[in-house]
Amino acid sequence: MDTRNLIMTAAAAAALSLAPALAAAQSDSATLNESMRYIASTVASFGAVSFTSTVHDSSDNHQWSYNRSVTISNVIPDPATCHITFHFTETTPGNPTVDKDAGIPFQLAREVKVMTLDEEVDQINANVGHPTWLVTTQPEIYVIHVIRTDGKTNDVDFSDLGAAQRVAAAMRRTAQLCGGGLG
Repeated sequence: MDTRNLIMTAAAAAALSLAPALAAAQSDSATLNESMRYIASTVASFGAVSFTSTVHDSSDNHQWSYNRSVTISNVIPDPATCHITFHFTETTPGNPTVDKDAGIPFQLAREVKVMTLDEEVDQINANVGHPTWLVTTQPEIYVIHVIRTDGKTNDVDFSDLGAAQRVAAAMRRTAQLCGGGLG
């Protein structure tokens, strides 16, 4: 069995093993424990998400690329505090590695949305004065973007759109159960 088939088989097995938890985590009757366990196990199952982003500046036709790997590990749900903690590592050759503990306080969640990494980076570039910088990422990466009432954000990257959408739904349910300000 080649590496690609092994990875696809492992991903399918992981998805099947999470199917019962998924249904429970997304339903209106999902308990906080069910939702948080589903989020933690799904996020942890993805391991490293690696990609190449190419930035094109339409103002001068300049283009550059970078490789990046993002890993979220040690994902720990704490229903008593409505908080999921994790370790976050972001590696971009030529730049300092980001290596820190982080977390999502669901009681502060104001909005949970899924977007492509391209969309997110294009918005960031426009906000910091570079509206002519447009990003294309390969493979396509999907970001769960949690906007908080304290003005901060949390992002979780996925290589699979369906998984990102399912985890985002479980995050919305968790935020509701934790009294987050979701509209």
